[in-house]
Amino acid sequence: MNKEKLLEYYNGHKGEVIGAGVGLLFALSVLSLGILRTIFIAFCVIIGIYLGKKIYEDRKYLRNIADRILRFFNI
Repeated sequence: MNKEKLLEYYNGHKGEVIGAGVGLLFALSVLSLGILRTIFIAFCVIIGIYLGKKIYEDRKYLRNIADRILRFFNI
């Protein structure tokens, strides 16, 4: 298969290709690590994505969270 046909297929079916890749990665993780470890890794990745997005959008995001926590505990 040549490169142009492969790229054309990918551009036409991007969601399906990415979904298949994520599903394959998840299945391999479950088979090699177990379901609980895989879920833990997925949870950590999701938290990392969320925090990374928030920090990129607002540079003072972590400082604001720390201030809220300190105010909650009256420190």
